[in-house]
Amino acid sequence: IVGYLRRLRKKHSKVEKRNRVLFIKMSAMGDVVSLLSNVYHLSQKHPKIKITLLTTKRSNPELWKQLDIIDFKIMPTNPLNALLFLVANIKWILSFDGVVNFDQYYRVSELISLFSKKSFGFKTSRIGVFCDKTISYDHKENEKISFFRLMSLAVNEIYFTKVPICNEFILPGLSTIPTKKKIAELARKLEKGKPILAIYAGSSRNANFRRWPLNKYL
Repeated sequence: IVGYLRRLRKKHSKVEKRNRVLFIKMSAMGDVVSLLSNVYHLSQKHPKIKITLLTTKRSNPELWKQLDIIDFKIMPTNPLNALLFLVANIKWILSFDGVVNFDQYYRVSELISLFSKKSFGFKTSRIGVFCDKTISYDHKENEKISFFRLMSLAVNEIYFTKVPICNEFILPGLSTIPTKKKIAELARKLEKGKPILAIYAGSSRNANFRRWPLNKYL
């Protein structure tokens, strides 16, 4: 099977480049926000490169559909359905000039590397075997910076062009996302003109190094 996939990759790698790249991030809404700010930066510097994000419902993709800087394709979360999805979409994956896997732990995301012309991803204890080129993943590094490093490597390798260093990660165009009622009420009560500090504790149980202990919160 691996030999067949390699021959298929070699055949499609001769096809003229289409300025299309597939990004992969299976879950975590906060991770997708960090990734999308990088996509926006790339769209400003290289507008001809079109990005599609392969993700799942775990990232709440319905929130980002208003953005015109990226397209979305939703993959099933059930392992069997995910495998069937990959088999059914081999030609679609091969239509991209390259695949960049921004996941750090989902092994199913790395399987897509076997179907792509060129593949890039993080090297962790769980994944990083099948990608053509990898970079080390530092769990203490800001994810926006980690994603930028990987994105820059991929763009340079695929299109022989560099992505300028991003000094400010921004993501405009999200003004129509509905605000939660309680947050809206709190915003009305806050005094205007005074600085506001917002702390997000994170959601994953294995992210203790980024989380304050409970006694730090009111």
